[in-house]
Amino acid sequence: MPGSATSSRSLQSKDEHHPAPSPTPRSGSIDKPKPYTRFRKPSLLPLKGPTLENLKLVNILNNETCSPISFKDFSTFITEKEHTTENLLFVIWYRSYEARWKELKENVRERVPVPSTRLGDRYDPFRRRSDTITKSEEGGDVTMMSIGEQPMREEAARAFSTFLRSGGSRALGVSDDLRQFARTCLAKSSAPECVGHRDPSRA
Repeated sequence: MPGSATSSRSLQSKDEHHPAPSPTPRSGSIDKPKPYTRFRKPSLLPLKGPTLENLKLVNILNNETCSPISFKDFSTFITEKEHTTENLLFVIWYRSYEARWKELKENVRERVPVPSTRLGDRYDPFRRRSDTITKSEEGGDVTMMSIGEQPMREEAARAFSTFLRSGGSRALGVSDDLRQFARTCLAKSSAPECVGHRDPSRA
């Protein structure tokens, strides 16, 4: 019938402008995600991190790597597989301590005696250093600070009790000679060299 055809075309036109809403999923049902929607599109920019051939521990500690060798992955491995959390905690603390030490004013740092880390001086690390007077770079005399005046002294002492004292809560598996060396150095100085010859992450 002509009237029916006109009515049908009218309804079809309305449907084109106002499509029917999508059916509501049933309670408890979960629509499957579209393929790869959970992953970001790969970047075309070159990676800033190191290649595997040049990878060093310091890159992981500086958060310059991603999974499966990110810092989180590394710390999980150390904690759950190696069970040597104390080593990682010491490295993190030492890097922070050394970095903050370098931020001190030079005229403060130069007044703190620095122990010798030569093997032959391990039993007397200050025998090549003056406890009271040294020559500054400008050629003048500088009075060395006593141990009680030195910056970050309390933190260094706490670190020794935690990591280097035998029976400490996070005692490292190091030799008694190294423990004694650190104890001897910290009795006169709070310089980073007292507890580490260099950044352990670069060893």
